[in-house]
Amino acid sequence: MADDFNDHLDYLEEGRPRDIKFDEAKEILASELFAKDVNSVFYQRQIEVQHEDTFFHWITAKALNELAAERKIFSETKPLKGI
Repeated sequence: MADDFNDHLDYLEEGRPRDIKFDEAKEILASELFAKDVNSVFYQRQIEVQHEDTFFHWITAKALNELAAERKIFSETKPLKGI
């Protein structure tokens, strides 16, 4: 997932307290979405849109990247054909 983008966010967050919204998003994503649909495949953008009423898209994206880094979910990037 957008690792380069999140590396930039980590740089911006240096010296600032961690936003609790990241942890809230991780908990919701892990418990409600992935726990129910263990074998399902989702697009990052799909999950961001589904949760946009609760979290900004960059909060959801960072939460997904953290879950992947913690090996709680599997993430892979695949290039689009023809581009």
